[in-house]
Amino acid sequence: MKTSSRNTKRRAAYFLARPDYFGRPLDDGVIRALLKADFMVDVFVPGEVCQQTIYPSDVNLLQVDYRIDWLWKHINPGRWRKYHLFLGTCDLPMAFAGILAGISMRPAVTVCDEVYLERQGPAVRYWKFLSKMGMKRSKFTIIPDLCRTKLQRHKARLNDKHMFVPYPCSFPIPVEGVNAKAVRRALGIGEQEFVVSLIGGFHQFSGAPEALRLLDKEDADFCLMIQTGGVPEIVTHELLKKLALHYRACYLPERVGWREAAELASAGDAGLVFYNSPLLDDQTVGLSSQKLCTFLLLGKPVVASWQASFEFIEQFECGVLIKKESDILGAINRIRQNYATYAENAVRCVEEYVQPMHKLNALSDKFRELYP
Repeated sequence: MKTSSRNTKRRAAYFLARPDYFGRPLDDGVIRALLKADFMVDVFVPGEVCQQTIYPSDVNLLQVDYRIDWLWKHINPGRWRKYHLFLGTCDLPMAFAGILAGISMRPAVTVCDEVYLERQGPAVRYWKFLSKMGMKRSKFTIIPDLCRTKLQRHKARLNDKHMFVPYPCSFPIPVEGVNAKAVRRALGIGEQEFVVSLIGGFHQFSGAPEALRLLDKEDADFCLMIQTGGVPEIVTHELLKKLALHYRACYLPERVGWREAAELASAGDAGLVFYNSPLLDDQTVGLSSQKLCTFLLLGKPVVASWQASFEFIEQFECGVLIKKESDILGAINRIRQNYATYAENAVRCVEEYVQPMHKLNALSDKFRELYP
């Protein structure tokens, strides 16, 4: 990184939909690419903010309220001209980023964390229109996997010349300081226990029913670790607590930081990655799957529901794709029988296919090209 002073650095404004999104792998990569391109970064999130401790002092957290009255109160072009670049995630943040980029005559970039093609995003009514306008005026769109460009092009009515720059939903480098054995000891998991992990949203389309039914199988010789990333609704929460007492299961409902969550996931040996919703968004996932990228970055093979964008999993032999629930247990056993090879291939897949560090450097170059 250059050693220029703060006064000579350019400044970027980055709008996120939720405060707990700060530090997500995708946003982490974008922020680090901006820093590498010699930008200071102000990250705007709704709700209360506190001093961030993840990045250098060139990154600040600031408050935004995604309401029309906040925008009118703060729309003074003079304030926003200090920013040289505006970024926003889909779709309400991009409405604000697009408007502020327009009034300050600065470039904008869309960070396509979600496509919202067949489901409602946070933007409604006129905000939906303004979001699409912001996406259209963007110099380029950052997208986790190029398999989703057709969806986003259709969603935002982008022309064929609009540029997409890939960056996966992955931290650029393995999480530092992870000691899987120490994490397992802290969680009370035996050193020889084989652990199958389910992380992220716990609902009917994420593999939750299939995972729970595994616990009743007599030949399921493993521990199931369920990491929900926050306490789910009360009935599910109480059910999972009871299951953890009576089955070979470990339930982790606490919401922790994104890197801390990855450290906990390192206690698993293999991951379950299911996208069972019929929506096109969920059947064209690829490297926009944060849980998939997390498992692979940790060197953990996966059992995943089949879709065309996941075919690289079997090409690299870092996991097994399944088309029906009855195949799950066989897929887990197949991985266990040749575990060392599958784990090595997970690392190779990150190096040769996911390529987060290579893509971060390429993204940083794109940011630099905005101001040659």
